[in-house]
Amino acid sequence: MRLTPEQIQDAVGRDSVGTPPPHPLSVSTDSRTLNKGELFVALDGPNHKGVDYTAAALQKGAAGVLLPLGTPAPENVWTLRVPDTLAAYGRLGAASRKAWGGPVIAVTGSLGKSTVKELTAAALGTPSTVASAKASYNNEVGLPHTLLSVEEKDEFLVAEMGAGKPGDIDYLRKLAHPNTALYTPLCVSHGEHLGGIEGVIEEKSSLSRCWKKNQTVVLSTTHTHHRVLDARSGQARRIRCGVHGDIWASHVQYDELLCPQFIAHTKEGSHSVKLRLPGTFQVENALLALGAALSYGIPLGEAAQRLTGVTPLPHRKEVHHLPQEGLLLDDGYNAGLTSTRDSILWAQSIAKNRPLALILGDMLELGAGAAGTHIALGRMAARQGFKRLWSVGPLAALASQETGLPGGSFSHVDDLVQTLKEWSGDGWVVLVKGSRANHLDRAVNALLGAAA
Repeated sequence: MRLTPEQIQDAVGRDSVGTPPPHPLSVSTDSRTLNKGELFVALDGPNHKGVDYTAAALQKGAAGVLLPLGTPAPENVWTLRVPDTLAAYGRLGAASRKAWGGPVIAVTGSLGKSTVKELTAAALGTPSTVASAKASYNNEVGLPHTLLSVEEKDEFLVAEMGAGKPGDIDYLRKLAHPNTALYTPLCVSHGEHLGGIEGVIEEKSSLSRCWKKNQTVVLSTTHTHHRVLDARSGQARRIRCGVHGDIWASHVQYDELLCPQFIAHTKEGSHSVKLRLPGTFQVENALLALGAALSYGIPLGEAAQRLTGVTPLPHRKEVHHLPQEGLLLDDGYNAGLTSTRDSILWAQSIAKNRPLALILGDMLELGAGAAGTHIALGRMAARQGFKRLWSVGPLAALASQETGLPGGSFSHVDDLVQTLKEWSGDGWVVLVKGSRANHLDRAVNALLGAAA
């Protein structure tokens, strides 16, 4: 949404210098992509100071700048100064959400948030009628970006909410004021700073705690943790997905890549669903998305048909073909115990008679049991018939050492790239799995380049 100067000042405070522009403004935090006439918000990153890019933003035509207190105001430019630009950016996101006023569906959980977000957006409508988070914009920077990207024409907004520490979900909830909470499965992965699984449940449940009858919670009937979320969601309307729920699946079948096809049922009717997303868990993901659509009165057939167009997000179970019927399974966007185990089983189930190789990067934020987890996954890969294992990082190296499989351990992915360029993956099924910090996309590019 474009915000008027008055809305912006009401959101962040009245400490301004210069004359406000006479028109509403979009908001940008990136001087590289800023468009003329936008407000530049100087956010600090892990390796940079936002104020260092003020001049670049002004050269691109910024109509105003939001800077930390104490920063000199540029001449002849509308300047707002605040104690905390990140907090102010959040308030701008909240102002955009309020000005728009449509229904917000908030997706949270431990597994599959981004995929469920994509499925939910598709079930609710088309890209021209549904706004959704770009990539995994699910934190105190990403969510305001999503809220500010909504347009007046949009009928729904699907937002993703993640948590790295206690209080994150509650903060994001207060910005987005969601009408619907959609929960994906919970697990302890990436819950190092939340206090284990109980801390994860406590944090995620804060999204819908004490909700009223005019709000809706969409969750699964099959997970114990979801039963706790259900019990903590106050008077909210429930849409329960799975056995004995409001929407459930039958006649589930899978193609050669483990993409499911099934019949979705509600008390009002049934419809076939065919997905282009690999994994047995995608059935539940689809039911959650359909449940959200049903809560807004969208016909099951319409929502189910649109799910067919959803394809894997980059580095999330993307399938690339290698020579001699080989496959490169790129699942290197992120990793935890549950998702890595599922990916190993996925690769094994579709390999048939082809040899299996694993490129494993460190799984981060696992806490005290990280070493044992990596060792256990190495053993699992060996049991499932993997014939080669390359590891990236000190934790993944423990898996290599445990199995003794051919391949090798590398401290950085760039050290592995040259090896992969010289190795022929023809006829192999190669699974790539690790955390984003491993940059395993470089290994994927090396294999695809060698196969070209």
